[in-house]
Amino acid sequence: EINAVGIVQYDQSRQAKVTAWIAGRIDKLHVNTVGAFVSKDKPVAEIYSPDLLATQQEYLLAIKSREQLKNSPILSISQNGDGLVASAKQRLMLFGVKESQIAELERAGKPNIRLPIYTPLSGTVIEKMVQQGQYVNTGDVLFNIADLSKVWVEIDVFENEVPYVRVGQQVEIRSAMENGAAINGRISFVYPFH
Repeated sequence: EINAVGIVQYDQSRQAKVTAWIAGRIDKLHVNTVGAFVSKDKPVAEIYSPDLLATQQEYLLAIKSREQLKNSPILSISQNGDGLVASAKQRLMLFGVKESQIAELERAGKPNIRLPIYTPLSGTVIEKMVQQGQYVNTGDVLFNIADLSKVWVEIDVFENEVPYVRVGQQVEIRSAMENGAAINGRISFVYPFH
């Protein structure tokens, strides 16, 4: 039996960054505090971007052009309309616009002024780097998110105990905060350095 002291940490495989896919102004923040729970199905912020507005307008124009060109007896001209639509759609997707949002844009026939920003996973905000009204560049990190449904406990063992520690072994964790109640876990990783 080995007794060791450990520190609860985020599971590094259950963390994600929410970044701006396009430059613009954060018009609305739906999450204002560290520690807030966020869902990947609900936007964490909304961004206004002139580039996004222009690209949506290009997409709507491409759809109109496709309708006008599809009846052309010249094959290369009728196919050109599809190419314009596909190109404009690809650009929207590179800005982080989802397929469902593009379909809604097509239905409405007018651009959305704000683009909702979603998080890649549901979890807890562990860092907030943006304020409402702030201008951001493409790639700027807005939030760091961690899924806390599973966490790591990093323990330090003495050098002479290292040979007895293996991946897959069962461990019992006791926290002073939880009145010493035992939580079972297993060793999932052993750092290759000391």
